[in-house]
Amino acid sequence: MDTPFRNQNIEYPIPRKINRENLDGEIIVRGKNIMAGYYQDPEETSKVLDDGWLRTGDIGTIDSEGQVFIKGRKKEMIFTSDGHNVFPEDMDEVLNRMEGVREGFVFGRPADGGETVHAVLLLHEWADPDKVIRMTNKHLLPYQRIRGYSVWEDADFPRTPTLKVHKAEVVERITEIKESDSTKKNILQGLVAGPVQPDARLVEDLGLDSLREWSPRIEKFTNSERV
Repeated sequence: MDTPFRNQNIEYPIPRKINRENLDGEIIVRGKNIMAGYYQDPEETSKVLDDGWLRTGDIGTIDSEGQVFIKGRKKEMIFTSDGHNVFPEDMDEVLNRMEGVREGFVFGRPADGGETVHAVLLLHEWADPDKVIRMTNKHLLPYQRIRGYSVWEDADFPRTPTLKVHKAEVVERITEIKESDSTKKNILQGLVAGPVQPDARLVEDLGLDSLREWSPRIEKFTNSERV
């Protein structure tokens, strides 16, 4: 099985010290090239600096020869419901190799007792999202596998000034859409006996004209979301 871990070795052009005693795996460093703090912001400075040690926000390991290997960003690490810590970078690398994917990324979606791996897909028009996820999961370990996905329907992701995907904005918008659609779906389920099926003809069969404005939204949710 292909295990897509992206450990990156760190070289030291400027002498510095690496703290081996940080038990949560975060890399913290000190040296002449480390900043003294944020300008006129002692509160933020105290969050990243401790007695001259800078918290980098990266999780990594140190081998017996003192080489540092970066695994991923601490704030983006996904804590799965079955007790594993997984790094989105591992899944992103595989996902973005799949045919039909223009760009994509994963994040941790809250679930009972932890998080599940959820993907956001920016696809070519002809791509099949179900196939993309199936093929991606074939290259991932069981606890890394993608459990749900959302298809991004805009022309592109929102981006930062450096053209990186603005993940926080994407996740926020997806969360808002899911919560809105979930509420409407629950209301509809209360009007009929049993769950709402994708092919249900609520407006025509039940004469619920007031629901007509919801129909495109429900259809969009059904076709573009898999949980």
